[in-house]
Amino acid sequence: VLEPGEYVTGFNVRSGCWVDAIQVLTSYGRVTAVLGSGGGGLGELSPPAGQYILGFQGRIGQWVDAFGIVYGTL
Repeated sequence: VLEPGEYVTGFNVRSGCWVDAIQVLTSYGRVTAVLGSGGGGLGELSPPAGQYILGFQGRIGQWVDAFGIVYGTL
């Protein structure tokens, strides 16, 4: 649950052939627990400076095999 004025600033994603786990990063410096397993390599999804996350997208087959962000200005 986000606090008043708090927003999502990025995601830590563990992935290989599919998305293994996600963590949510917020503007208040909070990070969720790892949501998923510990497989795959670690990467971070965040918008460029001055941009904000407007949404996210993904693809689901037998597993979640893609996850990305949609960003822009407000």
